[in-house]
Amino acid sequence: MREFNLRKRKYDDFNQLPFKVDFKRKLLHLFPASVIIILWVFSVYIWEGIWNANIVWGISGLELADFLIITVGFSGSFVFAALDYIRLSYIFENHNLFFLIPSNVMSLLSKSMKKNELYEFTKPVAMVLALAPLYFLDFSIFVSAALIATMGDAAASLMGLKFGKYHFPKNSQKTVIGYLSGFFTAFFTALISFIIFSHSLNGLEVFFLSFTGAIVFLFIDVLNLKIDDNILNPLLCG
Repeated sequence: MREFNLRKRKYDDFNQLPFKVDFKRKLLHLFPASVIIILWVFSVYIWEGIWNANIVWGISGLELADFLIITVGFSGSFVFAALDYIRLSYIFENHNLFFLIPSNVMSLLSKSMKKNELYEFTKPVAMVLALAPLYFLDFSIFVSAALIATMGDAAASLMGLKFGKYHFPKNSQKTVIGYLSGFFTAFFTALISFIIFSHSLNGLEVFFLSFTGAIVFLFIDVLNLKIDDNILNPLLCG
């Protein structure tokens, strides 16, 4: 709370604050998907493709990718969940562990969270758990859903905040430019993901799957349901 009050005094134009905060939030949301893609590319294209380490260790690139991604995914979820438990422990007066969080970590979190999110669990945990079932599908589908959920959502939010003038519905904070930015970003990120990671689909199938994922993302964005979109976007788009 003190961090928010300090930032309020720092900015004369309060309209700048949400964009800066939202930008940092979206970077935090992009982190889990980025780590997973980097681990998969390292395992398949470097470990096996360049180093040929699979011959020495008897572990294929896909097997190493499965091990690394599952290990890092669950470890990361555990760390974020434990951090949330400690952060929210101030609710319990007799079991307050808030002092265990380093000040620089708390400062980083507060700068990437909205004020109401200080009292909620952080979003990366929900997103990682929502992505978990999709990992057992083709990796191109997993990557497409992960990038739609992160980059599509980031484009919709940031472009809407920066350039949005026409709100839909009128009493909503969501804007037409935000919807369009999210849709096209979702479509092109999915399209590129299928082209790079899938070699069994023809051009029409790639276009259809990318367009379908983007349409589902747009519907979720427009409907603005009570369920966290960090859960809905990966599951339904995937």
